[in-house]
Amino acid sequence: RKATSFTMIRIRAINEPPRSAGDSLESQEAKCYSLYQKATEEASVTLASPVAEEHFRSLLKQPLLQQECLSSNASNLLFLTLKNLAAVLRAQGKKRESLEIYFKAIAVDETDFLVWYTIGVLALEIEEYLVARKAFESVLAIKPSHWLSIIKLKEILLLFGDAQGCCILLTKAVELYPDWQEGKAIISRLNSESLQTSLKKKRQIADQPVLESAYKKTKREEKEREPLDIYISSLT
Repeated sequence: RKATSFTMIRIRAINEPPRSAGDSLESQEAKCYSLYQKATEEASVTLASPVAEEHFRSLLKQPLLQQECLSSNASNLLFLTLKNLAAVLRAQGKKRESLEIYFKAIAVDETDFLVWYTIGVLALEIEEYLVARKAFESVLAIKPSHWLSIIKLKEILLLFGDAQGCCILLTKAVELYPDWQEGKAIISRLNSESLQTSLKKKRQIADQPVLESAYKKTKREEKEREPLDIYISSLT
């Protein structure tokens, strides 16, 4: 994705009556683009900039981005705004709020594996292991060879005591990375009876609720259709 990939030129039909400068699509696009430029310029100097946060939040309130059916350009701008706002909030130390905004970004474009990966890393930082697991699994569903996600998901599966899931993950990983001796060694250890017993005990602990289900909350909010206030329904 390129941050400046917005087409701001619209051809007006010959007989189309002129519209007021305040509500034309061109003026809305120009205002949004100007706000986005200001926000990214501020963030490029200091990522944790409160001014950048203010500009990104202001941008999210613009009518162009609050329509029920967004154009391709508006959708792209919304995704970039949410992703960058989340990065600013994370830099400010507001990790949970940042994670919430990343969820909203991925709801706009769930194919961006780098955003999924960032969600996973951020979730680990605040010990939301179920969210982290789902995020890294989503990365690997898009890009199976993503090495860092393989490593982090492996650690989570071991923490949860999911020996079978870990074996499946590592078997696929070894096929992609045949020289990965550590992966092969872990697979062998997972097949031992003693380790299976140990992991089963861990799983009993890990299966306990780690967090209030963000995914059920996602479903509720999505059904309510509140503008710009949705989470990822694909994680339910």
